[in-house]
Amino acid sequence: MDSKMVDIDYRALVSQADLVYESPAEWSVEGTPIGNGRMGTMAWTTPSAVHFQINRCDVFASDRYHAGHQYGACDYAGACAQVTLDVGDDVFHTGNGFRQHLSVYDAEFTVAAADIYVRGFVHSADDVMVLQVDDQRPDPQPLRLTVSMWRP
Repeated sequence: MDSKMVDIDYRALVSQADLVYESPAEWSVEGTPIGNGRMGTMAWTTPSAVHFQINRCDVFASDRYHAGHQYGACDYAGACAQVTLDVGDDVFHTGNGFRQHLSVYDAEFTVAAADIYVRGFVHSADDVMVLQVDDQRPDPQPLRLTVSMWRP
């Protein structure tokens, strides 16, 4: 009996599930999800920023809003905060070299347009989101990172 092992290219196999956007998502819920099973985010863009909704699996509603409604809108259960990375110019739009990619194998997302490249991932064991920004514009603008807490 021949006991040869099957050689599997796991990167090629898993990468078939990647998400690739050639234009920005119209709604935040259409962004790319990334996380570690406990903490995660949905990543999407507006013309001058990349946005992240920070979620945790152990957060659900708050106080009297346990029925699922808060401030007239649906409470999405695990939402804790929003992080916005504003790059200073309206660069994230179709036709400007826009590409958003979720690599399932590498567990990271990238957004690129107009000489700006943003890469990020959520640490596999800790509640840490890592962002790397490479700004190659001829006249780079200041970057502004804003954290908006949604829960006490």
